Amino acid sequence: MRRRPLLLTVLIVTIMALTLIIPTRSARADLGPKPSMHFAFFYEIDPAPSIVSGTQYECDDPDCADAAPLVPLSAPGFSCSSSDCTSRSLVFSAYHRLSIEFSDGVTRQSNIFEKEYFEAEYHVLVREDDLLVEEQVGKKRPPNMLEVILGAGIVCVVIPVELFVLGFLLLLAWQAPEIRTTPLLYILSWLLSFGLISPLIFVNPIYIKSLLLTLALELAVALGYALWRKRPIAYVFTITLLMNLLTWIPFRVILGNLSASQYLAGSAIGEVVIWLVEAGVLAFALRKQVTIKEALLLSLVLNLVSFGIGLLLPF
Repeated sequence: MRRRPLLLTVLIVTIMALTLIIPTRSARADLGPKPSMHFAFFYEIDPAPSIVSGTQYECDDPDCADAAPLVPLSAPGFSCSSSDCTSRSLVFSAYHRLSIEFSDGVTRQSNIFEKEYFEAEYHVLVREDDLLVEEQVGKKRPPNMLEVILGAGIVCVVIPVELFVLGFLLLLAWQAPEIRTTPLLYILSWLLSFGLISPLIFVNPIYIKSLLLTLALELAVALGYALWRKRPIAYVFTITLLMNLLTWIPFRVILGNLSASQYLAGSAIGEVVIWLVEAGVLAFALRKQVTIKEALLLSLVLNLVSFGIGLLLPF
């Protein structure tokens, strides 16, 4: 009887540690990095005024006859400091225009411009009566050799090993349900999992932060579910951990190769596929304890929590 409180304490501490080590400003949960625009301002007038406020207009027509203020599908949209502006959204229109109010009392409008890069950088020249916006080289560079090697290793090694560990755990539980109360098996699975995903920090530190935040959120929900429904706590926790690692890495690889215009549709399709795959894993892992309907609902809640938090994050 003492094992259950001890193991529950270990799980809670694990979730708290995951949450505390993640700098929330740079994490993206399930969504990963959002398409963005950053505007750096340069002045040909003297003295240079500061930025008071601004609006980014989105257009589908090349002449921006249908211009409308950017309405982001996620936080924070368009925002300005006194010296620069940034916009982030899951989807942008084909054409854009800025209208910026300056401290000299003049509101200047820009030329119509487009967006090529996922994380686009713009040079904004402030002139006497208007703005000239030009896109610079953004963050859409080819990966370097280290990223290629580590990325290939993660995809080719981590996924098969995690799949083997998950399959082995499910097979043991199928043949000997009493294995679900063996703490050592779970602790070894957790250590192996985090050891395998640690190279992600060398590929892109943002990815490891995003993954840890996703795991912290979904494992907390899974733990609450196991306590509420009186399911095997360590078993549900470990199955949730393994299935998240198996679905998150391919999802990141696919999204990382989509353009900004494809990002929203790719995210939606990917989330639906992940929901169904994880529901299937849960239904198999907890067979005779949960119905298909309950597995679908649990998987939906898990993914909605991480997806919803991802929408609210500022990056």
